Amino acid sequence: PGFDDASWEDIRVNACWEEQAPGKKWKETHGKDYDGIAWYRTRFSLRPDEVRKDILLTFGAVDEACVVYVNGEKVHTRIFDKVNNPGGWDQPFTVDISRAVNREGENTLAVRVEDQTFAGGVWKPVSLTGQERAAAR
Repeated sequence: PGFDDASWEDIRVNACWEEQAPGKKWKETHGKDYDGIAWYRTRFSLRPDEVRKDILLTFGAVDEACVVYVNGEKVHTRIFDKVNNPGGWDQPFTVDISRAVNREGENTLAVRVEDQTFAGGVWKPVSLTGQERAAAR
């Protein structure tokens, strides 16, 4: 959470990185689209009505693989398996971040994305929702 990302360029999460300024700059410099690793970071706080709920983070899609961190804690690893799930780059997924989230202050969300071919990045919207906790059994 204390990492200084002030020099990072802004990038949206509703388009692949090749369609945005960082990807376009890479292509101008290197003559081809970027394939490799990139990081996304943002900060968020819970709304008062979410503080006592389970907190779910839903990704519309990430092309291709990713690791999700909340406040420096790894909460999810999504591997791209081009043999058994070749469409994984285009599938939504949800991560329960309830145990890692700071309920009374700011949170840092970091996503490490790895792309090997074609377009890459967090290319569909991401949403944060609070869900009523299940009753203990």
